[in-house]
Amino acid sequence: FKISLDTYKLGLAFAEDYNHDALSATKFASRTDSLIAINGGFFSPDFEPLGLRIEQSQQRNPLKKTSWWGVFYIKGKQANVVSQRQYHSSLHPQFAIQAGPRLVVNGRVPKLKDGFAERSALCVTRTGDVIITITERSPLTTTQFARILQSKQSKGGLGCYQALNLDGGNSSQLYAKVPGFTLKVNSLHNVTDVITCLLYTSPS
Repeated sequence: FKISLDTYKLGLAFAEDYNHDALSATKFASRTDSLIAINGGFFSPDFEPLGLRIEQSQQRNPLKKTSWWGVFYIKGKQANVVSQRQYHSSLHPQFAIQAGPRLVVNGRVPKLKDGFAERSALCVTRTGDVIITITERSPLTTTQFARILQSKQSKGGLGCYQALNLDGGNSSQLYAKVPGFTLKVNSLHNVTDVITCLLYTSPS
């Protein structure tokens, strides 16, 4: 799904806010009236989120000093992906999520540790659009996935300039319901948080 931040906004929803340890993306979408809900970042066996989470400019979870993780953040209506070391709290983003690894860095695929799994990611194109993407019944290595994200659309790719891998594998899941189209990608596990997409509403 390619979205413009002029029209849509990303948010985070947390299972603990609904008195649960974890929920499916489908249930998160129902509770938040989201157009799209996709699994978020990593979490512990005790259902504690791991890594930075910022929602509506409020930090819900601190930055984790894991060198190979990155941070996807939105400030104003501009999205970016940076390394853990490059991120500073002085940025004061409205939205941020930490996960990893970074799959596309300035238009290039870095050296990645491979292993087949279901995958999900957030991407930023050269024009500033955000792409929400997930595999469905087609496990890929991180490098295979990254090359699809990085390749030009004319070559069957998504044209991502920056991309961050989310918590995939058994957590990889998505629910989307937009006019004329519904998609449900199920998972073996519920998750502690999801990234949501809603229509942007200007303050009154």
